[in-house]
Amino acid sequence: MLRSVLHMHLDETKHCFVCGPDNPQGLKLEPFIENENAVVASYVAPDYLCGFKGIVHGGMHCALLDCLSLWVSYLQGKPAVTTEFNVKLLKPVFVGEEIYLRSEMVSEEDDVVIVRGEIRNNRKELCTVSEIRARVLSKERLNKFTGEAQANS
Repeated sequence: MLRSVLHMHLDETKHCFVCGPDNPQGLKLEPFIENENAVVASYVAPDYLCGFKGIVHGGMHCALLDCLSLWVSYLQGKPAVTTEFNVKLLKPVFVGEEIYLRSEMVSEEDDVVIVRGEIRNNRKELCTVSEIRARVLSKERLNKFTGEAQANS
């Protein structure tokens, strides 16, 4: 059985638009740990996330995969922020249809991680592929990034 990552949220990330449990307008994506290098999720996009009628907006593909990819880094104890995002939209994803997302760490060097992601439709056809480059945040930088340093001053 897969284990959810939502229990691992920082206070500052509980309002994430994509996966934050405390964001009432959020997408409520629930990522699960597949293994130490990969995170998976399924999602059904509501009709208000469309671009063309009935088709999920391409920006939503990006938001879902960006969030899922950062969880892969976080699982390894390396909170990170995206610095580069590349995506290929191969096939349309339809609102109301369950989709399957997966992100996997492919490399890490110094303070940079590279994570590949994908979205497949309910027929298991590859619809979207992504690759992010993210900068791992040191504890000091994480504190600055989240505002914790200012709160403790």
